Amino acid sequence: MNKPVAVVIAEDILPAYRKLVESVDEEKKNNITNSENQQLLKSIENKIIYLKMKPQAGICISKEQIPKKYIELYKVTNLWKMNLTGGWRLIYTLKNDEVEILAVILDIYDHPTYDKIFEYRKSR
Repeated sequence: MNKPVAVVIAEDILPAYRKLVESVDEEKKNNITNSENQQLLKSIENKIIYLKMKPQAGICISKEQIPKKYIELYKVTNLWKMNLTGGWRLIYTLKNDEVEILAVILDIYDHPTYDKIFEYRKSR
């Protein structure tokens, strides 16, 4: 039997997510129909729907690459990423119990910030 999947956004990033939603709402009131904010929010919303269907759809980040902040703050034992529009990255972890799978969105980064946090370097 498959377990239901719940997707939640970590409290640390909830204010930024809400601000993005408010910005998009304001843009729509001003008849702006296709902005970077709108594309990003739609991409996030689509990934949330996809995570509910297939929680392991992202790219698993190796344990050696998990930044200490996620281990210390959230006690994660696994970390995943999904690519969003415009080079943004959605970072999440999966928690599994007898009743459900919980996908917790921990961060949403632009590409340069993601590279810095995960210590990726551009090759020369």
